[in-house]
Order: sequence, then structure tokens, then C-alpha cells
Amino acid sequence: MNDFTKINRDFGITIIANMHHVDLALKYATRIIGIRDGLVVFDGPCTEINDDILVKIYGRSLAHNELLGVE
Repeated sequence: MNDFTKINRDFGITIIANMHHVDLALKYATRIIGIRDGLVVFDGPCTEINDDILVKIYGRSLAHNELLGVE
């Protein structure tokens, strides 16, 4: 992910990544597009992501232990 950040910063190239790890998306992305059942349910900056938005995307709240790096 750091390589993508460097490419974006150094060359101004937009990076589009499909990921299902919310914590990584929040760490590296500036914008998130959340899709559920083929429909866009969220399209906005990472700063607007909260539990209500995650429920819209995943259909439920995410438990703390479902995030990467959490034991």
C-alpha cells in the first residue's frame, strides 16, 4: 500500500483499489465508494465513514476484532 501512496504522490496517478479491509481503506484512501447488492450506498471522503455508513455497506456493524491488526 505504501508503494501505491508513493506512486500517487510522486506521479499524480490516481489509484483505484478494491478492498474489503475497512481499516486499510481508512488509512490509505481519501475517498471510499461503498457498494451493496450492486448499488452505491456511500460515495465520499473517509472522514465521513462511521458505524451507520458501515451498516449500509456491510448490512451490520463491524466488531473491533474484525479489523486487521487487532488481536
